[in-house]
Order: sequence, then structure tokens, then C-alpha cells
Amino acid sequence: MKAVKSDTAFQKEGYKKTKLGWIPENWEVKALGDCTSYIKGFAFKSKDYKSEGVRVIRISDTNANSIKKINGIYISIENAHLYSKWKLKKNDLIFTTVGSRPPLYESMVGKVIKVTQENENSLLNQNAVIIRGNGMISQKLLLYFFKQKRYLNHIEAIVRGNANQVSITLKELFKFTLPIPPLPEQQKIASILNTWDKAIDAQEQLIAQKQELKKGLMQQLLTGKKRFDGFSEDWEEVRLNELVKINPKGEDLPKEFNYISLESVKNGLLKSTLALNKTNAPSRAQRVLQRDDVLFQTVRPYQMNNYYFDLAGNYVASTGYAQLRCSSEIAKFVYYLIHTEQFVNKVLSRCTGSNYPAINPSSLGKIKIRIPMSKSEKLMISDLLTDVDEELNNLLKKTNQYIEQKQGLMQQLLTGQKRVRV
Repeated sequence: MKAVKSDTAFQKEGYKKTKLGWIPENWEVKALGDCTSYIKGFAFKSKDYKSEGVRVIRISDTNANSIKKINGIYISIENAHLYSKWKLKKNDLIFTTVGSRPPLYESMVGKVIKVTQENENSLLNQNAVIIRGNGMISQKLLLYFFKQKRYLNHIEAIVRGNANQVSITLKELFKFTLPIPPLPEQQKIASILNTWDKAIDAQEQLIAQKQELKKGLMQQLLTGKKRFDGFSEDWEEVRLNELVKINPKGEDLPKEFNYISLESVKNGLLKSTLALNKTNAPSRAQRVLQRDDVLFQTVRPYQMNNYYFDLAGNYVASTGYAQLRCSSEIAKFVYYLIHTEQFVNKVLSRCTGSNYPAINPSSLGKIKIRIPMSKSEKLMISDLLTDVDEELNNLLKKTNQYIEQKQGLMQQLLTGQKRVRV
């Protein structure tokens, strides 16, 4: 067994011991509330909303890191001056005070969004708060403290409420502590991290361009508007349940398996699974998977976190998915088909429920689709789209590498483990 080093063994010259660990001697530990000011969002009334004017930013207008561009609401330009207190400035930080528990990052309570120039002068709605540094800390550096695991741990410790809707108080939020360097060092650290952000943004723009290309190809290839040479026969119309088996029965849960929840999949990629067994499996763990199964998200299907399964081993998916049992020759074709605009619109027209719209698997199976009669044409379409997906995945892997490298550097810079020259 290795000997455990005493805490003093980690002491370095020029550092001091604090409740956050060892930090440089000229740094200070401050509570968030001591180095920032805040403004609570205003409770705008729905009767005042307009189709154009000055935008009002609601929690529902935000995702994990940014403000959505679609489905905005507005108040009239003539009345906007009445709400100047709630006007957003570039580099403001928006904190949400209600939402889901971590790690549901898209809707998480306590998530932090940086205001860009695009949303400057918009107005902030209720259940969110504007945070600004009060001069003790650089506004550009402040955001990075909330991208660390330590911040998520703080939010998890202070949330209150039931599973679907939780909240935090500003009093508890402002107890979060920050190790603060002198301002010149803050500015240098922020500049270094911003360089990494620009590299990540450039990668994400390439991904967005490739996704648009894929979307265009899918629209043409999966509707028959664009055909490969040598194919001219008409496509046939079938119901989905005539092409695949939906939620096949009779398969027992394995003794041990990897569980795929609705949060496990993002952009067609399996981000994480949970190792479970029969005794601790949740009631939703029922879809025992086989290679070439396709998972279709039936709850909030517009998110399109669908997945083509081609892994070895025991995997079980949530009943939030419909399990499409496909033959190997059509599995990839079906996977791409369910992402087309035409198919998604048919699904949404059959959904029930408002907060969590969902489609019944039997209704899903009755949706009519058009497919090539030729096996070869199906394979050529799916092969071409698979090639595009591989290019996308390579871009995503490189972007994730950048993000991981930035996270490691951020941890070192924001704790003083790695110093910068000023």
C-alpha cells in the first residue's frame, strides 16, 4: 500500500493554505456575493408580448451555454425604456434560479450563460439573474469559474424541490467561493482561455457547416429528389411497422448491463451509460438491445436524440425510446430516414401532452414512409450518409479533445497551480 503524503508535503514556496487548498500568496478567497453585483429578472406579462421589438430572454430561450435564436418573444420598442434596469450588456452572465437537477445541463438550475453582442440590449425575464463583477474580478474571467466541477457540486448541494422542478436561492448561490488573482493576472488568464474558446468555436462552426451539408443530402436522398445513376423505378410507400418490428417482446433483462437513458445520447453519439443489474434497474429499463436496433426518442421527439446501436455486450435502453428492430441491410437507412423533416413533422402531429409531448409506439408504427424498392439503392444512400457522419464524428472528437485540454488548463490556471507571466 502506498504511503499517504501529509498535506504539508504539497506546500510550495509562495503559496498559502486556504479552504480551497493551496493558492498563491497574493491571491484572495472571496465569496461570489462579495465580488459581484446582481439584478433579478423582471416578471414580464404575457399580454405585453409582441411579435417584434426588443427581445425578452426567458429561461426557455436558453440551452446549456447560449441563448437560442428561435421562437423569441418581444415587447414594443416604445415601452422598452420602462425596463432599462433589466437590459443585458455584452459579457453579462445570466444565472438560472429554477430548472432541473444537474447533470441535465440543457435545463439545469444554476446554469450560466454569457451574453454575446447578438443579445446585448435584450431584457431578462423572471427566474434568472444578471451577475456582474464589481471591479474586484474581471467579468471575462468570471465565467470560467462556473465551468468547473466544483461549481456543479455547489449547485447540487443547494438545490431544493422535487425531481422535475428545483430551485436555488441567491443567498446560497452567493456563498460559492472563488480564488481571485490580482487583476493583471486575471486578465492574462482570461486571454489565454479565450484563445482556446476561439479554437473551439472555429471547430463548432465547421461542425455546423457539415451538419447543414448532411441535412441537405438527407432531404434530397431520402425523399428520392436526388437519385444515384442506374436507379429510376418508383419508390414504394409502406407503414413503418411493415418495415421494422417496434418494441419486440419476450427478452429478459441480462444479469448485468449498460443502461441507455434519454440523456445518454447526443447528436447520434452515445455519451455515457450506467452500469446496472437486474436488482437495481429502474422500471424504465426494458428495451434489451441487439446489434442494428435503432432507438427513436418518443418523449420530446423534436430533440432527435436517436441512436443506431452497433455495439457488442449487454445494453438496455429506456422506455423513453421506441426500439426499432431492423435487419442489417436497412438499419442505417431507417436511422437516417427517421431524422428527415417529413418524418419528424408526421411524428409531431401525432404527439400528445404539452410539457412532455410524446408519441405512442403504435401511432409511430402507422406512419407511412416512402422507400426505394432496390436493396442496393438503400445501401448506397446509407453508405454516403455514413461517410458524412464519420467526417462529423472526427470533427466532434477533435472538438472534444480541445474542450478536455482547455478544462485541464483551466483547472491549473484558476487554482494557481500554473502561473502566467504578467
